[in-house]
Amino acid sequence: MSSPSYKRVCLLRNEDATRCSKLVLNCLKNPDAALLVEEFIVDPPQRFGRFMNGEPDPALDDGDHELVVKYIESLGVRDDMKTKILEGVPRKKDKAKSEVNTQDDEPPAKRIRWNSGWPNIPHYHEALAILVISLCPNIKRLRLNPETFILGTLLDEYLVQNNYGEITEPTLQRLEVVHMEAINYGISDGCNYDTVRSLSFFRYFHRLPSVSTVKIEAISDYQPDNTSFPPKSSTISKITIGHSDISGAILSSIIRIPQALTHFSFSNAGLWNTDGAYTYDVKPKTVSKCLLQHKDSLQVLDLDARLYDPSKYDKHRPALLEHQKDEYPEYYYGRYGSSQSDTGRGRGRTPPPDAKYLDLDRSFSGEKEEDLPLYAVDLPDTFDYEGGSIGSMKDFTKLTDLSIRIGNILGYDDTCKYKVTIRTLKHRLVDLLPPNLESLKLYGYEKGKFAQVDAHVDELLAQKEEKLPNLKTIHGLDECILGVAGTYPAELGNSELWQRPCEGLKWVEVETDDDEADP
Repeated sequence: MSSPSYKRVCLLRNEDATRCSKLVLNCLKNPDAALLVEEFIVDPPQRFGRFMNGEPDPALDDGDHELVVKYIESLGVRDDMKTKILEGVPRKKDKAKSEVNTQDDEPPAKRIRWNSGWPNIPHYHEALAILVISLCPNIKRLRLNPETFILGTLLDEYLVQNNYGEITEPTLQRLEVVHMEAINYGISDGCNYDTVRSLSFFRYFHRLPSVSTVKIEAISDYQPDNTSFPPKSSTISKITIGHSDISGAILSSIIRIPQALTHFSFSNAGLWNTDGAYTYDVKPKTVSKCLLQHKDSLQVLDLDARLYDPSKYDKHRPALLEHQKDEYPEYYYGRYGSSQSDTGRGRGRTPPPDAKYLDLDRSFSGEKEEDLPLYAVDLPDTFDYEGGSIGSMKDFTKLTDLSIRIGNILGYDDTCKYKVTIRTLKHRLVDLLPPNLESLKLYGYEKGKFAQVDAHVDELLAQKEEKLPNLKTIHGLDECILGVAGTYPAELGNSELWQRPCEGLKWVEVETDDDEADP
């Protein structure tokens, strides 16, 4: 009986590891089966290489073991990585049995660690993931758990080297969609944002030739090594970040990574944060200045975020920078090499410098370094950003679909439950919107609550035919649309948390002609 073929492969549960092992063997024996895999979901049990209760023996027959080893030795990766991948291959059955029989003869300190009857295998799940990725050239969709990847682990190193063309036969060349969202929540039960270094995550795929869409859900940057990323270093065109808590520095860098962004969506509320929230660290002015890089390409913008109002918090002190610059901008913390051990940062650990990645990313844009600042704070002001407003969007000539919190564009916190001061703006709402707008959704507008805001809306309705002739639909005027930021307050109780969807992800077989003929 032939092995089934799959278009979606999952590495989520203990039994998936054994199933992936069988898939790898089937692909090595039947290469056509590898061509059918289009989606790979990687979120294995919390600790790589540990087998849980009830997991089958992973040991391989001699012939299968030799086949896998021979394939790994043919991979175009560095010798040290090849050695680690080989360590992740299950043992031959005769060797596994001998390990069982000789354990009693070894002193306790030298015995192999056991888990549910079989010894742990270093890098097991990582090696499986690498084998699936390398064998299946038509993977179009890749989903990853942000907490799975730790800098310096085997899968982290493999994906980075593949992204920067350091592997002889690169993989994921047809990858189109990357999705970062946890499925296995571990001890948090899904109530907390998943901690991640999101800029490091982008270095797994941002230079791949076909990647176009990035979706990020329920994450928070946890003690990021760096806050900058070379602008215009990727062909990514669509980015969606939902129910997440990201600092202004990180968000500004993410917005500037693509050469030409066509779709962007961001919302920042819904879950608990284990390390302090970044909600009020995102300045509307900075978001606007970064989006302006894409004024000639951006078509769809959905900004449903509680943003920082500098005039509300900085009345008696100078406005703070979006972030403090790294002391050595030519390097990156962690990935790019400077831990600043001489200043006490990094606790004396100095990773090897990889400035070559920085140079590769900078050269991708084709622009001079002085014409493309690395930091968003160095971007010039192009508008009078009144109060906490994002300013004018008149330069966004391609933007036809806009969803935005009315407070973001008029400069007040429309999610605040207490008294809010509405400033008198010299720029009117109808004059701030994109000229070719076709659809507008306003989050957080409550008719009759603020006379000043109602005046802006009345002017919009009266003058839209003259100033916005393409605007056909407006949502959120008669009935308030709360949106994400309006639904989930800054301080959440158990019953107020955003409920993650129950997706029920599983393997999906390829339908055959016989399957389609069945009634």
